[in-house]
Amino acid sequence: ERMDAVKEVILGTPVFPYLWIPHCILMCSALRTTLGQNKWLEFSRTHPLSCFMLCMLYIYPGGIIASLVRGESVLSFLKVTANLYAACLSWYLSFYCPWDVFFKLLHSLRLFPVLAMLQDWQRVGLVMSGL
Repeated sequence: ERMDAVKEVILGTPVFPYLWIPHCILMCSALRTTLGQNKWLEFSRTHPLSCFMLCMLYIYPGGIIASLVRGESVLSFLKVTANLYAACLSWYLSFYCPWDVFFKLLHSLRLFPVLAMLQDWQRVGLVMSGL
């Protein structure tokens, strides 16, 4: 009975915006970490389109692979415009926010564990729904 209630709460939580935006923010920060503490700024300024495309690959890997498996266009994940807008805004704030205020605010308020919890909530929901 409790498990059914938990399942209903998990599956009842709307993915957008509560779970999708934290996923986008975490994936953009993962790209920053991958690029390196001192290199991400130079890379994002000299190669903005490459930075954007890498960030989209970090955010949408499952959507891209699912499109390939289903025989659809690789860019079919771009049909959901609200998700795309959130991904673009997360990328922009993560890499181009003046004085890096967005990233510093996330660190100073220690929001990364909360964002990670919400991202895992999304993963659990996807597994439970059979995706």
